[in-house]
Amino acid sequence: EEFTQHHYVILFGDLNTHCQQPALQEFLLKNPGCDAIAAGGGSNPDDRIDWILTRGVVIGRSGNRPVGASDHPLYWLEITGLHDTV
Repeated sequence: EEFTQHHYVILFGDLNTHCQQPALQEFLLKNPGCDAIAAGGGSNPDDRIDWILTRGVVIGRSGNRPVGASDHPLYWLEITGLHDTV
């Protein structure tokens, strides 16, 4: 609910859940296009647990870098502008 209360949102982190989890599926259906990694054309494996969810921003490209010092890949994205979500 907090995500939809704002025009511009960037929520990112290890949500410790993959896209097949029912609560996340419901959230993604209610907020189409919010998965910025997928929207930017980045690698989107079914077992991904790290997310960048956005609202009100225009996504350019996205991608990831292999696991290095962390046990998670580094996901990144380009924000190319803002758009009105009203």
